[in-house]
Amino acid sequence: MSDVIIHNNLSNNDHLYKSMVFKIHHYKKQLRFLSDKLKKNETNKSAEILKSIFNNDQIESLSRKSTKFMKWSNPTICKALKITFSCGNNGYEEMLKQKIPLSSQRTLRRRLQMLKFDSGVLDEVFKFLEIKIQTFQDTHEKECVLIII
Repeated sequence: MSDVIIHNNLSNNDHLYKSMVFKIHHYKKQLRFLSDKLKKNETNKSAEILKSIFNNDQIESLSRKSTKFMKWSNPTICKALKITFSCGNNGYEEMLKQKIPLSSQRTLRRRLQMLKFDSGVLDEVFKFLEIKIQTFQDTHEKECVLIII
């Protein structure tokens, strides 16, 4: 009789063991699935945050070792020019040292050299002047003369 009881107990324990192993595998599989899903969501959120701050070429430059030979887009160049006008050359250089993905000052100068000016009022120039004037602290610095030849 005791052998039968031991055999039944072993059989029950074996059944419980197999059931537990099955549940463990099931929960491990579910955990892997949810972990992968969470990683994808975090990656998507990170990409959305980067896109809200940087342009595509700036995001691309983050994955490169160097920004040499980088083709910068016009919106990125405009953003860099606004930063240069508001922070000055030293502030802009500090941003580059902080690894903010922006073009070099030499690239900005080259791109400015290629600008063609037509006759008439250049509204874009006044927008840049407005940005630059905001950094002036003294009212005498804000005085300006416009000469038409």
